[in-house]
Amino acid sequence: MKIILSLVAFIAFGMSQAYAQKFSQPSNKFMKETVNGVSYTYKDGYIILKNNSKYNLQDLNISADYTENSDINGLAFFEDVKKGTTQKQKMNFSTLKDDLAVDYKKLKPELLSFSYLKAVRN
Repeated sequence: MKIILSLVAFIAFGMSQAYAQKFSQPSNKFMKETVNGVSYTYKDGYIILKNNSKYNLQDLNISADYTENSDINGLAFFEDVKKGTTQKQKMNFSTLKDDLAVDYKKLKPELLSFSYLKAVRN
């Protein structure tokens, strides 16, 4: 019975889409301290941000680079993120040269590389 359940679980989870996105950490000491405890995930065009740091954040900006096409980038802007809260924001993608909007559905999530662009404490 265990073998059958294991096989079913393997097939169910093995067939689901799996990929690894890259989340970079800041190199600046002050920025590292500000975002220590802050985590975020990307899913279906949205950034879900959890502020488990010891600071209320006035502004937090997250950027995304698309490794397949360096002309495409994304930005998500967060304001007034109280410590202990969660916020969800749409990540807006556009081209750098023409500033044309890019639909997130046309991008492969595994080719996105995320990083903090700006973090300001209250």
